[in-house]
Amino acid sequence: MRKAYPLAILSLVLLGTFRCGSLAAAPLEPPDGRVYHGVSPTPQVVDAYIASLGDPAIYPLVEGVHLGLPGTRPRSLLTNLQAFLDRVGRAGRVPHLSFSFTAGTGQPMDVEIATTDRYDALIEGVARLVAGFPGPVFVRPGFEFNGPWNGYTPKVYPQAFRKFVEAFRAAGAVNAVFIWCYEPDGPADFAATEGGEYLWYPGDEYVDWFGLDVFSAAHFDPGAPLRDRRGGLTPRGRTEAFLELAREKGKPVYLSEVAAVKIRITPDLADGRADWEAWFEKWFDWLSLHPEIKGFNIMPQDYRGTRYDRDYGWGNARVQDNQYLLDRWIAEMRNPRFIHWPEGPFLDH
Repeated sequence: MRKAYPLAILSLVLLGTFRCGSLAAAPLEPPDGRVYHGVSPTPQVVDAYIASLGDPAIYPLVEGVHLGLPGTRPRSLLTNLQAFLDRVGRAGRVPHLSFSFTAGTGQPMDVEIATTDRYDALIEGVARLVAGFPGPVFVRPGFEFNGPWNGYTPKVYPQAFRKFVEAFRAAGAVNAVFIWCYEPDGPADFAATEGGEYLWYPGDEYVDWFGLDVFSAAHFDPGAPLRDRRGGLTPRGRTEAFLELAREKGKPVYLSEVAAVKIRITPDLADGRADWEAWFEKWFDWLSLHPEIKGFNIMPQDYRGTRYDRDYGWGNARVQDNQYLLDRWIAEMRNPRFIHWPEGPFLDH
């Protein structure tokens, strides 16, 4: 059954008109101390993860999917998106839509999106589908914006992001909440300007939430150094600098991709204990240090046999493949700071 969202509360949350305290909240922002529990990036991964939890009281509230725009088959994008929205709507979860600005070959398309009308109709179609969803939707356009693996263009990428947002506004998609997402293996030029223009930032009026993708423990380990021997920022240093910018801008942060990579999870219980100390314990400690982080999507995937394992050694990141890890993870998810499916996204302030 499709979840019913109270209209009066929906309006308040989507317009961002209140917060616990005096400052206005961002759209869909929970109170300080609360964190949305989500999972991504495919229905298969999501279903396997939910089955492993075994308790509806801690099922994830948010479900994410990755889509390309225009992607490999532009004609199929709207069909695939509608099927996903139908699935998530039936489950009563909140969709989290990640759109890469790429063609099927991985070719960056931010310039074409920003400066031509070739894909305007496709973007408008996406916006109309989101506008028709009976609840809030997180939307992450052109994620990991300055990662060299994406090849987006400084100064032009923000134009593509703004065009995307403006299409949603024109379609009446007031339920869309926009995330501007960084990955700490990218350069630390996220706030850089040139000639009075931001290289990457679309502007306060276009960004609702900041986003951050973390994988290796080096991205967040509270005990890791902020700078290397040459004085440059380490991956953790870049993470902390980006979070500082989020605080300066007054934006909540969503961890749109969280995967326990490079620890290579196995069923062995002793390995599980070591993996908990090497990755999970550090992640939860780091999360506690940053109240601006108010949502995460775990990605419990097995990367073996993929280019991520071949090129980067990511290994198996399925928390449910080790009983020790799964038991500890479930115990953490029972912490009342996490917002799960039964509670829903609309909180009393």
